Amino acid sequence: MCDIIHKLFYERTEDASVLSDFFCGIDEMDSFIHNSLQNRLKRNDGLYLYIVREGANIVALIALKESSIEIRLDKERMFSVVSLEIEYLAVERAQQRKHIGKQILAWVENEIVPTYANSKYITVRAFQDRDIDYSAVPFYESCGFRVIQKPHPMANNVKMAKKIEK
Repeated sequence: MCDIIHKLFYERTEDASVLSDFFCGIDEMDSFIHNSLQNRLKRNDGLYLYIVREGANIVALIALKESSIEIRLDKERMFSVVSLEIEYLAVERAQQRKHIGKQILAWVENEIVPTYANSKYITVRAFQDRDIDYSAVPFYESCGFRVIQKPHPMANNVKMAKKIEK
């Protein structure tokens, strides 16, 4: 991983209002956090939101949901396995590029995935926006994820997965 270790605290919440001063710097994500995330939590569709703090400061958020991944055995045979999907991961704009995102993913892998007995995969739809020349794909690749589904040319995300070897 990296030599920098932040003393991060993870707090599960159903109240997105604590993120009123949180901005990751990507307009689409910030808009979702401030205008839609609370409604998504109220739908009670299995989304778990964790606020990540360093001291008293919110430095990131991660939202997780149980999902599934299709595994192709050959041209004709596929099967589905349980995965833990990262629905949203955002690091506060001033805290980016300090390895906080990688540390959060390590926490998910070591602390959260083991509670999902049937899950051996973490999946994500890595955000990308061609208009602002931004892609989260390189970040997830650096954390051991690989692209598992060719993205649609009009899509703003790329489906990726990481197999947990434990």
